[in-house]
Amino acid sequence: LVTISLHEFGHACMACVSGGKVKSITVDPNLGGLTTYVGNRRTQCLALPAGYLGSSLLGGILVFCGFNVTATKGAAIMLILCLVLTMFWSRNLLAFGVSLAFAGVCGLLWWLDGGRYLKYFTLFIGVMSCIYSILEILDMLVLRKSNGSDAEQFAEKYGICPAQGWGFIWLLISLIFLVGAILGGLAAFKDDGTGNSSQQNGGN
Repeated sequence: LVTISLHEFGHACMACVSGGKVKSITVDPNLGGLTTYVGNRRTQCLALPAGYLGSSLLGGILVFCGFNVTATKGAAIMLILCLVLTMFWSRNLLAFGVSLAFAGVCGLLWWLDGGRYLKYFTLFIGVMSCIYSILEILDMLVLRKSNGSDAEQFAEKYGICPAQGWGFIWLLISLIFLVGAILGGLAAFKDDGTGNSSQQNGGN
């Protein structure tokens, strides 16, 4: 449910950035999520793919920062901000409650044992956000469940290629975010032997 909320936040955030106005975010355990917004053609062109790509990018940032406690705290601030904005836009109790609960857990883990467990929480949310997008797109590509999907709407409005084609492009980008975050985290941070990670220096 929290990954669905972050997916819908991606739509809403890009709609605002591109000059649109968000009217509501709803989350349904059976039907998924829905973000309602108004805007021009540019708003729709940018906001439609931002659900999958936005949650994948957010997940990638969380995974990258999850290799280091200090970086994790910075990522936690970003995550809490995303969840608070989702609460602000939410128009049903489930979307509000899920966002509030996970923002609260994130804040609690911040203070618990110096944030030692916060990095595992952010890694979990990051991986789930990336995997959610990847599996949803694969489901559309393999099982052809594209009716009503973001890719289907994008293909109807802008053509160029069918929904599965856009889904494949978004899948590649999502995989790049996830793999890049893991490799980047391994390259940028080094385990200090105590279970924490410290930033790697250029010298030996």
